[in-house]
Amino acid sequence: MKTEPDVQRTVTDRETECSILQDLMPLYQDDVLSEKTRKFVEKHLDTCDGCREKYNAVSRETVECLADSKENIEELSRKSFRKFTGRLKRQKIIYAVIAVIIAFLLFTGIYRFIIVSNNKARISKDGMYTYTDLGADGIMVTGYLGNEAVITIPETIDGHRVTGIGSGGFSYNDQLTEVTISKYINRINPASFDRCENLEIKVDPENRFFEVVDKVLFTEDLTKLVLYPLSGADESYIVPDGVTEIEEYAFYGNLHLKEISIPESVEKIGGNAFAYCRALEEISIPSRIINISDHTFAGCGKLRSIILPEKLKVIGYGAFMGCTQLEELQIPDGTFEIGSMAFGMCSSLQRVTVPDSMTSISSSAFYECSSSLTITCSPESYAAGYAEENNIPCTNPEEKDGH
Repeated sequence: MKTEPDVQRTVTDRETECSILQDLMPLYQDDVLSEKTRKFVEKHLDTCDGCREKYNAVSRETVECLADSKENIEELSRKSFRKFTGRLKRQKIIYAVIAVIIAFLLFTGIYRFIIVSNNKARISKDGMYTYTDLGADGIMVTGYLGNEAVITIPETIDGHRVTGIGSGGFSYNDQLTEVTISKYINRINPASFDRCENLEIKVDPENRFFEVVDKVLFTEDLTKLVLYPLSGADESYIVPDGVTEIEEYAFYGNLHLKEISIPESVEKIGGNAFAYCRALEEISIPSRIINISDHTFAGCGKLRSIILPEKLKVIGYGAFMGCTQLEELQIPDGTFEIGSMAFGMCSSLQRVTVPDSMTSISSSAFYECSSSLTITCSPESYAAGYAEENNIPCTNPEEKDGH
Protein backbone atom coordinates (compact mmCIF):
# COMPACT_ATOMS: atom_id res chain seq x y z
CA MET A 1 0.00 0.00 0.00
CA LYS A 2 1.31 3.44 -0.91
CA THR A 3 2.17 5.79 1.92
CA GLU A 4 1.06 9.43 1.91
CA PRO A 5 4.47 10.64 0.58
CA ASP A 6 4.27 8.01 -2.19
CA VAL A 7 0.81 9.22 -3.19
CA GLN A 8 1.97 12.83 -3.12
CA ARG A 9 4.97 11.95 -5.31
CA THR A 10 2.68 10.14 -7.77
CA VAL A 11 0.44 13.23 -8.02
CA THR A 12 3.46 15.49 -8.47
CA ASP A 13 4.94 13.25 -11.18
CA ARG A 14 1.59 13.20 -12.97
CA GLU A 15 1.44 16.99 -12.91
CA THR A 16 5.01 17.11 -14.21
CA GLU A 17 4.15 14.69 -17.01
CA CYS A 18 1.23 16.93 -17.98
CA SER A 19 3.56 19.92 -18.08
CA ILE A 20 6.04 18.05 -20.28
CA LEU A 21 3.31 16.93 -22.64
CA GLN A 22 1.99 20.46 -23.06
CA ASP A 23 5.52 21.56 -24.00
CA LEU A 24 5.60 18.79 -26.63
CA MET A 25 2.15 19.57 -28.13
CA PRO A 26 3.41 21.95 -30.88
CA LEU A 27 6.07 19.43 -31.96
CA TYR A 28 3.47 16.64 -31.91
CA GLN A 29 1.17 18.72 -34.13
CA ASP A 30 4.05 19.34 -36.55
CA ASP A 31 4.84 15.58 -36.56
CA VAL A 32 8.55 16.05 -35.80
CA LEU A 33 8.83 13.91 -32.65
CA SER A 34 10.71 10.63 -32.51
CA GLU A 35 8.62 7.46 -32.62
CA LYS A 36 9.12 6.79 -28.90
CA THR A 37 8.23 10.35 -27.85
CA ARG A 38 5.18 10.36 -30.14
CA LYS A 39 3.93 7.17 -28.46
CA PHE A 40 4.49 8.76 -25.04
CA VAL A 41 2.34 11.76 -26.07
CA GLU A 42 -0.43 9.58 -27.51
CA LYS A 43 -0.47 7.30 -24.45
CA HIS A 44 -0.75 10.30 -22.14
CA LEU A 45 -3.53 11.87 -24.23
CA ASP A 46 -5.45 8.60 -24.03
CA THR A 47 -5.36 8.59 -20.23
CA CYS A 48 -5.50 12.30 -19.30
CA ASP A 49 -8.81 14.10 -19.88
CA GLY A 50 -7.35 17.53 -19.08
CA CYS A 51 -4.48 17.33 -21.57
CA ARG A 52 -6.72 15.78 -24.22
CA GLU A 53 -9.18 18.68 -23.89
CA LYS A 54 -6.34 21.21 -24.18
CA TYR A 55 -4.94 19.42 -27.24
CA ASN A 56 -8.34 19.31 -28.92
CA ALA A 57 -8.89 22.99 -28.12
CA VAL A 58 -5.54 23.95 -29.65
CA SER A 59 -6.27 21.83 -32.72
CA ARG A 60 -9.68 23.48 -33.16
CA GLU A 61 -8.19 26.94 -32.81
CA THR A 62 -5.53 26.15 -35.41
CA VAL A 63 -8.09 24.85 -37.90
CA GLU A 64 -10.47 27.76 -37.27
CA CYS A 65 -7.65 30.27 -37.62
CA LEU A 66 -6.54 28.77 -40.93
CA ALA A 67 -10.13 28.65 -42.16
CA ASP A 68 -10.80 32.25 -41.17
CA SER A 69 -7.55 33.39 -42.77
CA LYS A 70 -8.41 31.59 -45.99
CA GLU A 71 -11.91 33.09 -46.08
CA ASN A 72 -10.58 36.58 -45.38
CA ILE A 73 -7.92 36.26 -48.06
CA GLU A 74 -10.42 35.02 -50.64
CA GLU A 75 -12.95 37.75 -49.81
CA LEU A 76 -10.39 40.54 -49.89
CA SER A 77 -8.92 39.17 -53.11
CA ARG A 78 -12.35 39.04 -54.78
CA LYS A 79 -13.21 42.60 -53.75
CA SER A 80 -9.85 43.97 -54.85
CA PHE A 81 -9.88 42.25 -58.20
CA ARG A 82 -13.47 43.29 -58.92
CA LYS A 83 -12.47 46.88 -58.36
CA PHE A 84 -9.85 46.70 -61.09
CA THR A 85 -11.55 44.33 -63.56
CA GLY A 86 -13.31 47.04 -65.59
CA ARG A 87 -10.16 48.94 -66.40
CA LEU A 88 -7.49 46.25 -66.50
CA LYS A 89 -9.05 43.26 -68.27
CA ARG A 90 -6.29 42.95 -70.84
CA GLN A 91 -3.38 43.73 -68.56
CA LYS A 92 -2.52 40.41 -66.92
CA ILE A 93 0.84 41.59 -65.71
CA ILE A 94 -0.80 44.34 -63.70
CA TYR A 95 -3.16 41.74 -62.24
CA ALA A 96 -0.15 39.83 -60.96
CA VAL A 97 1.36 42.96 -59.44
CA ILE A 98 -1.91 43.80 -57.74
CA ALA A 99 -2.18 40.28 -56.30
CA VAL A 100 1.30 40.55 -54.81
CA ILE A 101 0.51 43.95 -53.29
CA ILE A 102 -2.77 42.69 -51.83
CA ALA A 103 -1.05 39.63 -50.33
CA PHE A 104 1.71 41.80 -48.85
CA LEU A 105 -0.72 44.26 -47.29
CA LEU A 106 -2.98 41.48 -46.04
CA PHE A 107 -0.27 39.45 -44.37
CA THR A 108 1.44 42.53 -42.97
CA GLY A 109 -1.89 43.47 -41.43
CA ILE A 110 -2.35 39.99 -40.01
CA TYR A 111 1.21 40.02 -38.64
CA ARG A 112 0.63 43.33 -36.91
CA PHE A 113 -2.70 42.15 -35.56
CA ILE A 114 -1.05 39.06 -34.06
CA ILE A 115 1.70 41.10 -32.40
CA VAL A 116 -0.76 43.56 -30.91
CA SER A 117 -3.17 40.82 -29.80
CA ASN A 118 -0.50 38.64 -28.22
CA ASN A 119 1.26 41.44 -26.40
CA LYS A 120 -1.82 43.60 -25.65
CA ALA A 121 0.29 46.31 -27.20
CA ARG A 122 -0.25 49.47 -29.17
CA ILE A 123 1.19 50.27 -32.57
CA SER A 124 3.23 53.47 -32.67
CA LYS A 125 1.86 56.31 -34.79
CA ASP A 126 4.66 55.87 -37.31
CA GLY A 127 3.82 52.15 -37.60
CA MET A 128 7.36 51.06 -36.72
CA TYR A 129 6.96 49.62 -33.21
CA THR A 130 4.51 47.98 -30.84
CA TYR A 131 4.69 48.83 -27.16
CA THR A 132 3.01 48.45 -23.79
CA ASP A 133 2.42 51.25 -21.33
CA LEU A 134 4.23 50.93 -17.99
CA GLY A 135 2.57 53.98 -16.52
CA ALA A 136 4.98 56.24 -14.64
CA ASP A 137 7.84 53.91 -15.66
CA GLY A 138 7.50 54.76 -19.36
CA ILE A 139 6.84 52.19 -22.10
CA MET A 140 8.29 48.84 -23.14
CA VAL A 141 8.93 48.07 -26.82
CA THR A 142 7.39 44.68 -27.63
CA GLY A 143 7.85 44.48 -31.39
CA TYR A 144 9.57 46.02 -34.42
CA LEU A 145 7.51 46.28 -37.61
CA GLY A 146 10.01 48.05 -39.83
CA ASN A 147 12.47 46.58 -42.31
CA GLU A 148 15.62 48.58 -41.66
CA ALA A 149 18.86 46.68 -41.01
CA VAL A 150 20.37 49.33 -38.73
CA ILE A 151 18.21 51.03 -36.12
CA THR A 152 18.45 53.07 -32.95
CA ILE A 153 15.56 52.43 -30.60
CA PRO A 154 13.90 55.84 -30.09
CA GLU A 155 14.24 57.64 -26.77
CA THR A 156 10.50 58.32 -26.94
CA ILE A 157 7.58 56.83 -28.88
CA ASP A 158 4.34 58.76 -29.20
CA GLY A 159 5.52 61.10 -26.45
CA HIS A 160 6.34 58.26 -24.00
CA ARG A 161 9.86 57.57 -22.72
CA VAL A 162 11.15 54.15 -23.84
CA THR A 163 12.56 52.36 -20.78
CA GLY A 164 12.45 48.69 -21.71
CA ILE A 165 12.49 45.99 -24.39
CA GLY A 166 10.03 43.12 -23.92
CA SER A 167 10.28 39.42 -24.64
CA GLY A 168 10.64 38.68 -28.34
CA GLY A 169 10.75 42.36 -29.24
CA PHE A 170 13.21 41.77 -32.08
CA SER A 171 13.28 37.96 -32.19
CA TYR A 172 13.89 35.93 -35.35
CA ASN A 173 14.87 39.01 -37.37
CA ASP A 174 17.75 37.99 -39.64
CA GLN A 175 17.58 41.33 -41.41
CA LEU A 176 18.76 43.30 -38.38
CA THR A 177 22.51 43.88 -38.32
CA GLU A 178 22.76 46.64 -35.71
CA VAL A 179 20.55 47.87 -32.87
CA THR A 180 21.52 50.73 -30.57
CA ILE A 181 20.02 50.76 -27.08
CA SER A 182 18.84 54.31 -26.37
CA LYS A 183 19.72 56.18 -23.21
CA TYR A 184 16.61 55.62 -21.06
CA ILE A 185 16.35 51.83 -21.50
CA ASN A 186 16.99 50.18 -18.14
CA ARG A 187 15.48 46.72 -18.65
CA ILE A 188 15.92 44.20 -21.45
CA ASN A 189 14.06 40.89 -21.45
CA PRO A 190 16.50 38.00 -21.94
CA ALA A 191 14.65 36.77 -25.03
CA SER A 192 14.39 40.20 -26.69
CA PHE A 193 16.88 39.37 -29.45
CA ASP A 194 16.36 35.61 -29.70
CA ARG A 195 17.65 34.12 -32.99
CA CYS A 196 18.89 37.45 -34.40
CA GLU A 197 21.85 35.74 -36.04
CA ASN A 198 23.39 38.78 -37.76
CA LEU A 199 22.93 41.31 -35.00
CA GLU A 200 25.45 43.52 -33.24
CA ILE A 201 24.17 45.46 -30.24
CA LYS A 202 25.45 48.91 -29.35
CA VAL A 203 24.62 51.18 -26.42
CA ASP A 204 24.09 54.93 -26.45
CA PRO A 205 27.00 56.56 -24.56
CA GLU A 206 24.44 58.34 -22.35
CA ASN A 207 22.82 55.10 -21.21
CA ARG A 208 23.63 54.50 -17.53
CA PHE A 209 22.36 50.92 -17.34
CA PHE A 210 24.15 48.85 -19.99
CA GLU A 211 27.63 48.48 -21.45
CA VAL A 212 29.06 46.61 -24.43
CA VAL A 213 32.51 45.02 -24.09
CA ASP A 214 33.93 43.17 -27.11
CA LYS A 215 30.41 43.12 -28.60
CA VAL A 216 29.00 41.37 -25.49
CA LEU A 217 26.19 43.14 -23.61
CA PHE A 218 26.59 43.61 -19.84
CA THR A 219 24.91 45.66 -17.18
CA GLU A 220 26.73 48.96 -16.68
CA ASP A 221 28.63 47.72 -13.60
CA LEU A 222 29.82 44.65 -15.57
CA THR A 223 28.43 42.24 -12.95
CA LYS A 224 25.78 40.67 -15.20
CA LEU A 225 26.36 39.21 -18.66
CA VAL A 226 23.13 39.92 -20.54
CA LEU A 227 23.73 38.75 -24.11
CA TYR A 228 26.50 37.17 -26.17
CA PRO A 229 25.88 37.93 -29.87
CA LEU A 230 24.95 35.12 -32.23
CA SER A 231 26.83 36.95 -34.99
CA GLY A 232 30.19 36.18 -33.35
CA ALA A 233 32.24 33.41 -34.96
CA ASP A 234 34.75 32.80 -32.14
CA GLU A 235 35.09 29.21 -30.90
CA SER A 236 35.94 30.12 -27.31
CA TYR A 237 35.00 32.80 -24.83
CA ILE A 238 36.24 33.71 -21.35
CA VAL A 239 33.60 35.32 -19.15
CA PRO A 240 35.35 38.27 -17.42
CA ASP A 241 36.29 37.86 -13.79
CA GLY A 242 33.95 39.90 -11.59
CA VAL A 243 30.78 38.83 -13.38
CA THR A 244 28.40 37.42 -10.76
CA GLU A 245 25.45 36.44 -12.96
CA ILE A 246 24.90 35.07 -16.45
CA GLU A 247 21.35 35.99 -17.35
CA GLU A 248 18.68 33.83 -18.98
CA TYR A 249 19.21 33.14 -22.69
CA ALA A 250 22.62 34.88 -22.59
CA PHE A 251 24.29 32.40 -25.01
CA TYR A 252 21.10 30.74 -26.30
CA GLY A 253 21.40 29.22 -29.77
CA ASN A 254 25.08 30.00 -30.36
CA LEU A 255 26.44 27.84 -33.17
CA HIS A 256 30.17 28.54 -32.90
CA LEU A 257 31.39 28.42 -29.29
CA LYS A 258 33.10 25.13 -28.42
CA GLU A 259 34.47 26.17 -25.05
CA ILE A 260 33.28 28.70 -22.47
CA SER A 261 35.31 29.53 -19.38
CA ILE A 262 33.30 30.78 -16.41
CA PRO A 263 35.10 32.44 -13.48
CA GLU A 264 34.57 31.55 -9.83
CA SER A 265 32.95 34.95 -9.28
CA VAL A 266 29.75 33.74 -11.00
CA GLU A 267 27.05 32.88 -8.44
CA LYS A 268 24.00 32.49 -10.66
CA ILE A 269 23.29 31.16 -14.15
CA GLY A 270 19.82 31.78 -15.57
CA GLY A 271 17.56 29.28 -17.31
CA ASN A 272 18.30 28.59 -20.99
CA ALA A 273 21.60 30.47 -20.61
CA PHE A 274 23.52 27.96 -22.76
CA ALA A 275 20.62 26.10 -24.33
CA TYR A 276 21.13 24.94 -27.93
CA CYS A 277 24.80 25.95 -28.03
CA ARG A 278 25.24 23.20 -30.58
CA ALA A 279 29.04 23.41 -30.85
CA LEU A 280 29.72 23.49 -27.08
CA GLU A 281 31.92 20.54 -26.09
CA GLU A 282 32.97 21.22 -22.52
CA ILE A 283 32.25 23.58 -19.68
CA SER A 284 33.06 23.79 -15.98
CA ILE A 285 30.44 25.24 -13.65
CA PRO A 286 31.78 27.49 -10.84
CA SER A 287 31.73 26.14 -7.29
CA ARG A 288 29.33 28.84 -6.04
CA ILE A 289 26.45 27.63 -8.20
CA ILE A 290 23.89 25.75 -6.09
CA ASN A 291 21.08 25.49 -8.63
CA ILE A 292 21.27 24.53 -12.31
CA SER A 293 18.20 26.28 -13.69
CA ASP A 294 15.61 24.93 -16.13
CA HIS A 295 16.96 24.17 -19.63
CA THR A 296 20.36 25.69 -18.83
CA PHE A 297 22.24 23.30 -21.16
CA ALA A 298 19.32 21.78 -23.08
CA GLY A 299 20.09 20.83 -26.66
CA CYS A 300 23.89 21.09 -26.36
CA GLY A 301 24.32 18.14 -28.68
CA LYS A 302 28.14 18.06 -28.62
CA LEU A 303 28.62 18.48 -24.88
CA ARG A 304 30.80 15.55 -23.80
CA SER A 305 32.13 16.67 -20.47
CA ILE A 306 30.81 18.78 -17.64
CA ILE A 307 32.04 19.21 -14.09
CA LEU A 308 29.26 19.94 -11.63
CA PRO A 309 29.93 22.29 -8.68
CA GLU A 310 30.61 20.91 -5.21
CA LYS A 311 27.83 22.94 -3.57
CA LEU A 312 25.13 21.93 -6.06
CA LYS A 313 21.68 21.30 -4.55
CA VAL A 314 19.17 21.15 -7.41
CA ILE A 315 19.27 20.15 -11.09
CA GLY A 316 16.28 21.80 -12.74
CA TYR A 317 13.69 20.84 -15.35
CA GLY A 318 15.31 19.82 -18.64
CA ALA A 319 18.70 21.16 -17.48
CA PHE A 320 20.68 18.77 -19.75
CA MET A 321 17.84 17.54 -21.95
CA GLY A 322 19.02 16.51 -25.39
CA CYS A 323 22.76 16.48 -24.58
CA THR A 324 23.12 13.49 -26.85
CA GLN A 325 26.90 12.99 -26.47
CA LEU A 326 27.08 13.19 -22.69
CA GLU A 327 28.21 9.74 -21.54
CA GLU A 328 29.04 9.97 -17.86
CA LEU A 329 28.16 12.25 -14.97
CA GLN A 330 29.04 12.43 -11.31
CA ILE A 331 26.50 14.29 -9.19
CA PRO A 332 28.22 15.80 -6.13
CA ASP A 333 27.36 14.93 -2.55
CA GLY A 334 24.83 17.41 -1.16
CA THR A 335 22.63 17.47 -4.25
CA PHE A 336 19.10 16.48 -3.23
CA GLU A 337 16.83 17.00 -6.27
CA ILE A 338 16.82 16.12 -9.97
CA GLY A 339 13.92 17.67 -11.88
CA SER A 340 11.75 16.29 -14.65
CA MET A 341 13.47 15.65 -18.00
CA ALA A 342 16.75 16.85 -16.43
CA PHE A 343 18.65 14.30 -18.53
CA GLY A 344 15.82 13.41 -20.90
CA MET A 345 16.87 12.23 -24.36
CA CYS A 346 20.56 12.06 -23.38
CA SER A 347 20.83 9.06 -25.65
CA SER A 348 24.52 8.31 -24.93
CA LEU A 349 24.35 8.64 -21.15
CA GLN A 350 25.55 5.35 -19.66
CA ARG A 351 26.78 6.07 -16.13
CA VAL A 352 25.46 8.44 -13.46
CA THR A 353 26.78 8.51 -9.92
CA VAL A 354 24.11 9.67 -7.45
CA PRO A 355 24.98 10.63 -3.83
CA ASP A 356 23.25 9.51 -0.64
CA SER A 357 22.01 13.09 -0.15
CA MET A 358 19.51 12.66 -3.00
CA THR A 359 15.87 12.75 -1.86
CA SER A 360 13.93 13.48 -5.06
CA ILE A 361 14.31 12.31 -8.66
CA SER A 362 11.53 12.88 -11.18
CA SER A 363 10.20 9.78 -12.91
CA SER A 364 11.07 11.42 -16.25
CA ALA A 365 14.56 12.58 -15.22
CA PHE A 366 16.25 9.98 -17.46
CA TYR A 367 13.51 9.70 -20.10
CA GLU A 368 14.70 8.12 -23.36
CA CYS A 369 18.32 7.82 -22.21
CA SER A 370 20.68 5.07 -23.32
CA SER A 371 19.32 1.55 -22.82
CA SER A 372 22.61 0.72 -21.09
CA LEU A 373 22.24 3.47 -18.47
CA THR A 374 23.48 2.45 -15.02
CA ILE A 375 23.09 4.37 -11.76
CA THR A 376 25.89 4.08 -9.22
CA CYS A 377 24.65 4.60 -5.65
CA SER A 378 24.55 3.10 -2.15
CA PRO A 379 22.29 0.03 -1.80
CA GLU A 380 19.98 1.56 0.82
CA SER A 381 19.83 5.06 -0.71
CA TYR A 382 16.86 6.88 -2.24
CA ALA A 383 18.56 6.58 -5.63
CA ALA A 384 18.68 2.77 -5.30
CA GLY A 385 14.93 2.65 -4.73
CA TYR A 386 14.37 4.98 -7.65
CA ALA A 387 16.51 2.81 -9.92
CA GLU A 388 14.56 -0.29 -8.94
CA GLU A 389 11.18 1.41 -9.51
CA ASN A 390 12.25 2.58 -12.95
CA ASN A 391 14.02 -0.62 -14.03
CA ILE A 392 17.45 1.03 -14.24
CA PRO A 393 20.45 -1.16 -13.34
CA CYS A 394 22.13 -0.06 -10.14
CA THR A 395 25.71 -0.66 -8.97
CA ASN A 396 27.30 -0.21 -5.58
CA PRO A 397 30.17 2.35 -5.62
CA GLU A 398 32.20 0.08 -3.31
CA GLU A 399 31.90 -2.81 -5.76
CA LYS A 400 32.96 -0.48 -8.56
CA ASP A 401 36.08 0.45 -6.64
CA GLY A 402 36.79 -3.22 -5.97
CA HIS A 403 36.40 -3.00 -2.15
